[in-house]
Amino acid sequence: MAAALEAAANRTREKPANSRDNRARSMNETSTEVQPLTSVELLDAAVWREIGSEEPQPRAAFVEALSALVGRWLLVRSDAPEMDLVTLMCRARGYIERGGAERRYARNGKKHKEQKPGK
Repeated sequence: MAAALEAAANRTREKPANSRDNRARSMNETSTEVQPLTSVELLDAAVWREIGSEEPQPRAAFVEALSALVGRWLLVRSDAPEMDLVTLMCRARGYIERGGAERRYARNGKKHKEQKPGK
């Protein structure tokens, strides 16, 4: 858990001196800014916290921890946790089958072109 959080916490990016926040600085100066964690990094941290150990774990421990997290979240947040779980599993399977491509819909309900995450 610590390694995932530490790696994410140490991610920084250079901000150009001519950006809106840095206009008062000279053109050769840059500042370093911490980027927010990605959703995958946040989920990794939550799974490691659920496992409760920083020691190497078998793959089954991650599945068990993620199952407990999702189950607990559905019990707290859902009016129909059993139905929402089935929906979640079906959508996750579709996401995996598309190779990570997200299916996007316009407001009118027509499907947009599928896109890989981050594009």
